[in-house]
Amino acid sequence: MAAMLLSGAAACGGGEDEGGSAPAAANKATGEPIRIGFINQEQAASGSFPDLRTGASAAAEYLNNQQGGVDGRPVEFVNCTVDGSPEASQRCANQMVEAKVPLVISGLDFSGPSATAIIRAAGIPYVPILPIQGTDLTGDGVFAFLGGSPGQFAGVAGYVTDEIKADKVTILANDTPPGVAAAESLQKVLTARKVSDVQIVKESPTATDFTASVTAANDGSPDAVVVMFVSPSCSLIMQSAQSLGIRTQMIYPSSCLDPANLEAAGAAADGALITTEQLSPQTDPDDPDVSTLVTAMKDYADVAEDEITSSHTNGFGVAMTVFGVLGRAGKDVTAASVLEALKASKDQDGFLDDSYSCDGTALTGVSTVCNGSVRIVRIEGGKPVPASDWTTS
Repeated sequence: MAAMLLSGAAACGGGEDEGGSAPAAANKATGEPIRIGFINQEQAASGSFPDLRTGASAAAEYLNNQQGGVDGRPVEFVNCTVDGSPEASQRCANQMVEAKVPLVISGLDFSGPSATAIIRAAGIPYVPILPIQGTDLTGDGVFAFLGGSPGQFAGVAGYVTDEIKADKVTILANDTPPGVAAAESLQKVLTARKVSDVQIVKESPTATDFTASVTAANDGSPDAVVVMFVSPSCSLIMQSAQSLGIRTQMIYPSSCLDPANLEAAGAAADGALITTEQLSPQTDPDDPDVSTLVTAMKDYADVAEDEITSSHTNGFGVAMTVFGVLGRAGKDVTAASVLEALKASKDQDGFLDDSYSCDGTALTGVSTVCNGSVRIVRIEGGKPVPASDWTTS
């Protein structure tokens, strides 16, 4: 995983102040700001993801203050918060069109399709940090720098069939429309990989006791259980499995690697398999990109290394990668020039990640994903150790 060199035209930044005590500027951007959109779901009953925004904002502040922005121009976010409703998503999309931003980044939005249609119709490139909706995965004008559900599904399916050699798998799904749709997609992927019996067990997204659902998921002695709940639910599921004496191999999504989750789970986390899409302080503490992440999160968001979540990392890494694209979009950064730069991206260095190409070939069957790399780690003694190489499918 090569670090991305960010200087001159390839450097950029901007955004809101998330707190913390910023260091003296080393190369502060002072030109006319480049304003890009940022839509994110927060303070919603169905799910709230402020760490995605916090991570992206820290990346922008770091680049504005330390790396000179994009050709001396700082990048500013036009922020809009959604609550999971189609109406809120449409409102934010219209705000971005009215602001004439050249690019929109979306952290996570359960009603994202309502926004995507408006943004794409206006010719504005759209970058979902965590692609989970059908509209995130197909169509023109959408570019994802993480594989999201399809990328993780490919990694999980490969591991389940090639390493565990499973014939029977249960999926423990979040009982929301996106959660059920994702589980059904994974079910199809596993079936295509010749797993003969794939069952889905649903649980409420607000559950605090997973005893019944973990019991149901392990009914019939499956070879593996794929958990589709994120932190902080992961620790509760791990604890339930431990208390029930479950020995089945259980595979969790990347947010379950968050320090707070592993601390809460304690010894119950040992043996868990977790998918990862980016470098992180937990897995790659000596990598230069990770060092930049840790320093910037402390300086510009007042987040200590042991408090950095996967959502912080996702937001920071994707934002830094996008800022590099802006540096290749020409002197006058417009929606058309950004779109052209994205489409022309081939074997470019990603930040906290592998190289990426936005030509529709990075992940089989998903045209919008520019990088589908994923690996699996196993928790041993509370620490992650590699259980697989980086792979794509």
